[in-house]
Amino acid sequence: MSEKNLGDRLTDAAETVKERINQGAANLRAEGHRVAAENSDSLAEKAHHKKEELEDRAKAAIHDTKADHAEKNAKD
Repeated sequence: MSEKNLGDRLTDAAETVKERINQGAANLRAEGHRVAAENSDSLAEKAHHKKEELEDRAKAAIHDTKADHAEKNAKD
């Protein structure tokens, strides 16, 4: 397998940073939904925010996996 050039490595490093930022943003959104669910008086609203929280946690996990993959590619 051929070695990657510097440009490819920098592209992978930038992709890693982008995915980590997106992961952090998804986790922040999830936390916001968690707080909103805890402070809601409406059962339907609580359920909605819990669903949104779970969705954002799943998105964060996907971004984490993508970041790990891009980081590995940057090092290879």
